[in-house]
Amino acid sequence: MSGAIQKLIMLDTSYDMVKLCRDAEQDMPNENIETSFVAGDEEFLPVKESSVDLVISCLGLHWTNDLPGAMIQCRLALKPDGLFVAAILGGETLKELRIACTVAQMEREGGISPRISPLAQVYSI
Repeated sequence: MSGAIQKLIMLDTSYDMVKLCRDAEQDMPNENIETSFVAGDEEFLPVKESSVDLVISCLGLHWTNDLPGAMIQCRLALKPDGLFVAAILGGETLKELRIACTVAQMEREGGISPRISPLAQVYSI
């Protein structure tokens, strides 16, 4: 079974999302994969250093307060030849939406407040 997934750790900050994934897995179980479901924090990964082959983050890192620290946690969790794959919002993402929300709020309320979390810049990572 070389190269096959043997153990899967599904982590999300939302208990509801973890429950949803656990329920979906129970509907289609795979006895060949040991699966754990964890409600946790991307900034404090509940895994040992050098213990995983692959870390995948799909927009989860966008919500962290310490993006560089969270990425360091991911790197530390990886085995020496491990792979880290992430998708995050960055730079000019949603620029038109952010401008439209700012203009609308200025017109309606006479001021603005942040509506979208800060976005990572390539040079800041």
